Amino acid sequence: MNNQCSFYIYDLELDQFSKHPLGAAIVDLTYDHSNKKFLAALIQPQELGEEAEESEEEEESEKKKMKVAFYYHSSEQGLKKQEWVRVEDKVESIYSLEAPYVHLLSKDNSNNNDTYTIEKSLL
Repeated sequence: MNNQCSFYIYDLELDQFSKHPLGAAIVDLTYDHSNKKFLAALIQPQELGEEAEESEEEEESEKKKMKVAFYYHSSEQGLKKQEWVRVEDKVESIYSLEAPYVHLLSKDNSNNNDTYTIEKSLL
């Protein structure tokens, strides 16, 4: 069974949808409202089959951390991955994308009080 998640982009110039598979589960997806060609996806990596070598536990936990992947879309080149960064476990979603910044919504569970903060990060 194929566990790949995909998302679709509608290209106004070509008047068609294009499918873009990811090797991960999409938690959140947004675009830059001032330049809609920039996209950001909060993704949770998935294990895609067995690995040939066993790696250390620290490396495994790093691989399983969520990350934000940044993309650029054009009719000529399609979807191109620009960059990705790992995010802390407390990040729950992308609040907004304003290239070159991304605003992440994080949950703080300290003091048994659910509080949310928006953190601005440079791409």
